Amino acid sequence: GFHVIPFAAKCISEAGLKTVLCPKTGTFVPWFNPAWYKPEGINSRCITITAFTKKSIVEEFKIPDEHVQVLYQGTDIKRFTSSPENKAEGLKRYPAPPESWPVFVHIGTYDNRKNQDIILQAVDVVRKAYPKMYLHLVGKGETEEAMKKMAEDMGLQSHVCFNSFTTEPNYVFEAADAVLLASSVEGLPNVLLEGYAMEKAAVSTIVGGTPEIVVEGKTGFLCQPDRKSVV
Repeated sequence: GFHVIPFAAKCISEAGLKTVLCPKTGTFVPWFNPAWYKPEGINSRCITITAFTKKSIVEEFKIPDEHVQVLYQGTDIKRFTSSPENKAEGLKRYPAPPESWPVFVHIGTYDNRKNQDIILQAVDVVRKAYPKMYLHLVGKGETEEAMKKMAEDMGLQSHVCFNSFTTEPNYVFEAADAVLLASSVEGLPNVLLEGYAMEKAAVSTIVGGTPEIVVEGKTGFLCQPDRKSVV
């Protein structure tokens, strides 16, 4: 983690090395130590994966603009490219009721930052306009059981399926029409990049770098990261 940066900087300084230390960060965390991004006494550059993160670091920590460079991350196009064979396998692994449409997927850890509870509330609204809509939730985490109970209490069993964590998310995308993201904290979400590689639309909160990759009305739709807007 970032806590090793001061130690690394001290080693470089005391050894008189010409090493350039490059801390890399995805999300912006306002209570982090500014010295993690710009250690004193050595040559360094900070790399961020979104323009949003760079802007936040520069403005909040008063770090010079030229010290921070944006380097967008990519995704594994070879792995995340649809094929007839993989699509058939994806539909087999993640089936939906006949004639389901649209089929959404959400892949992520179950915790309060991911806001799966808001997603379930949105499903309750969307199913009234689209009775055959369906959602695959994929992941694991501390709020998983609470989300299962919430879905049951809301009577969403015929519209929502809880799936276990997978190391092969490409098959999840094969079974979907669109990818959902309702997070309140993100950097540049891999799940959106992977979904785009699989030619899936995105519905996402405006958080971190999502406005930098979601083209409103063309590749997806954005909303504010509050409960009312998401629903």
